[in-house]
Amino acid sequence: MDTTAIGSFPLLSAAYDLKERYFKIWDLETKEEALAEYLNWEASIPLELAKAFKPIPVAWRTWRKYILNYFDDKRITNAFTESFNAKIRRAYRNGHGYSFEVLRAKVLFSDAMQKKVRIAEQVKVKRKQRFEEISLARVACFDLVASFDEPEYDIKTVRRIATLGTYLPTLLDEIDRWPI
Repeated sequence: MDTTAIGSFPLLSAAYDLKERYFKIWDLETKEEALAEYLNWEASIPLELAKAFKPIPVAWRTWRKYILNYFDDKRITNAFTESFNAKIRRAYRNGHGYSFEVLRAKVLFSDAMQKKVRIAEQVKVKRKQRFEEISLARVACFDLVASFDEPEYDIKTVRRIATLGTYLPTLLDEIDRWPI
């Protein structure tokens, strides 16, 4: 941003600097550093800008533990989920008669959104006695040694279609096609 133009507007310049300092918090390495920098940042908000920046301290008070989890290892956020829910809310505002929960369920659980794969499973199937085995068993008078020679179950390969859940690329493509 052109800092010479901002310099003419002190309040705008202060807001810009606050925003930039807030974004730099996310570049820190540890929870402790991030929390200390956030607290310094929050204390530096001028009264004139307190109302504009109020959602950030409120979120930190409510979700501090979870916000700081970002610094644990992999820097994973729930931004995807928030973006997805925002798109559903937009569809909700444009549609009539659906609740947000119904729309989300329709999107997440519709068959078209599911990722399906073919799998082969090994399953135990109870062995059926053949006619020859039945008459042999009668002749042997239920000889226990003979009955333990062969297993009671056969192993068979069963092929089926498994559903892995909502396939996110398909879901995002579908949501992006929704009218805004």
